Amino acid sequence: MILASIIAGGAALGSHATKATVRAVSTMTTAGLGNPVLSLLEDGFAFINAVIAIFLPGLVILTLVTIAVLFLLVHRRLRRARS
Repeated sequence: MILASIIAGGAALGSHATKATVRAVSTMTTAGLGNPVLSLLEDGFAFINAVIAIFLPGLVILTLVTIAVLFLLVHRRLRRARS
């Protein structure tokens, strides 16, 4: 339960930070005209994620593991490149 809370909290933080950054860039570059489009995209992604989380939990776990493995591989390669 604690691990799930940590993972979910980290995912929420990452999602929120990305959304806030994209929104700020959109507002600056389109004077706010692109924000309704972004809002529709966000709603679509939220709906798709909800459907996946309800009906295909195995896919969600597989996706999270894949992202974690890719992150670790990239991190190791960058660390080796610096050495």
